[in-house]
Amino acid sequence: MQGTQWMKRGSRDAERITEQAWHNLVSAVESAGETTKDRVGSAAHEARERTRAAIDALAGRSRGPQWGLLAGLTAAAFAIGWLAASAARRTALALADTPEDIDRRSDKHRTVGLRT
Repeated sequence: MQGTQWMKRGSRDAERITEQAWHNLVSAVESAGETTKDRVGSAAHEARERTRAAIDALAGRSRGPQWGLLAGLTAAAFAIGWLAASAARRTALALADTPEDIDRRSDKHRTVGLRT
């Protein structure tokens, strides 16, 4: 009698473990399906774009300007120019003489000019 109880309990545990395994398997398959669908969708989009570009190239049609790339490069050039101008301004201010230094230098040149 006691052996029968252990067998029933063992079969319940086995059923529970089997059910958990089945749910895990279904979840993994569904997840893989979604990932595959996303990858296939993006690959199909890329294939369509490349096919369209190849047909345009064979027909002799040129591509339009890539506005995103052009805007990005313009913004980068503006930023680099601004940084260079700021650095030049800081350097000029750091090296700039005070008005008194300029007056003294000009006085030296005047006196040198008079002596000669």
